[in-house]
Amino acid sequence: MPGIKPLIRDYFNNFEKVSEFYNGDYRQPKEYLDRTDCVKSRELPLGQLVPVLKEQNQKFGCGMQTLEKIDLLLERRACAVVSGQQTGLFGGPLFTIYKALTAIKLAERLSRTCEGCFVPVFWLASDDHDFLEVNHIHINDKSNQPLKITYNGHSSDNKIPVSEIKLNDQIDSLLQTLDDETNPSEFKAEILNQLSAAYLPETIFSQA
Repeated sequence: MPGIKPLIRDYFNNFEKVSEFYNGDYRQPKEYLDRTDCVKSRELPLGQLVPVLKEQNQKFGCGMQTLEKIDLLLERRACAVVSGQQTGLFGGPLFTIYKALTAIKLAERLSRTCEGCFVPVFWLASDDHDFLEVNHIHINDKSNQPLKITYNGHSSDNKIPVSEIKLNDQIDSLLQTLDDETNPSEFKAEILNQLSAAYLPETIFSQA
């Protein structure tokens, strides 16, 4: 696959070549067991973490199963499988979704194959100051050509975290562009409805 750095290729295809740079081989089940034992032996501020996770997930409209999994962390009966990404426009690049799904699927697999329960946690890096990195997305337009959609409602010269940036009225025109420039599909309307409900003027960029 073009554009992939040698380190990444070796990580997947020749791990022994790069093993010195990592804590363990992701392909070996024993590595997960050893890491789990290490995490459980540490004193962690779970009493502070768990209420925050509950509050945030309830704002996102989570179900009871999510809250029950979070409680397992406090009771020291679960370990977290953690991933994360900067909060990008309209969810950011596709690999952000892949990272979240990978954490979910890995937690499910480890819960089946290892002793104990594993809970997926996705960290929203809302303290990021590089607005130019997160203020746009790339899509395929109706002609299947790449199109960049950029939110310019905030000056990149003002170095504040995205957690302090409020969306303005330009976000409505970007949503309309997204609708106009993409082909119809069986899931397009639902996605646009969800994005329109989340990306409203005066909403904090990282909370949309």
